Amino acid sequence: MVTFQLHRNGVILIVILCVIVAVLLVTAGYVWGKQSAVRPAAAVVQTPARPKPAEPAPLLRYTLRIGIEATEEEAQAAVKQLAARKLAATIVPVETSGGAVLYEIRTGAYPDRAAAAKAATALQDEHRMPAAVVPAQ
Repeated sequence: MVTFQLHRNGVILIVILCVIVAVLLVTAGYVWGKQSAVRPAAAVVQTPARPKPAEPAPLLRYTLRIGIEATEEEAQAAVKQLAARKLAATIVPVETSGGAVLYEIRTGAYPDRAAAAKAATALQDEHRMPAAVVPAQ
């Protein structure tokens, strides 16, 4: 008959190995769970469901420059005057080759040069305001 006996050192070694394996399993489960919890959220953010537009919007390539001012305050005042005439305008800072900054006052957005030129003529006729057709930024 064969008997199997464990010595005290053998039992301690088995207990230590079991504790190490348990710690490794818990750590692996924690890391795996944390990664899998992040993946679905990232997948949702990266691939949102977006309906496709029926027809792409035309690119707005031209706008009208109706003034240039030396300071931003003057440009703001000009925009307020235009708002009183019910004309929406924006201020676009432009750096010159000498390093100075000028403030262009622009209005409108048009898909092609012909439409912008027609709008410039209408602006001249209705408001007596000269306008130049410039590329939109």
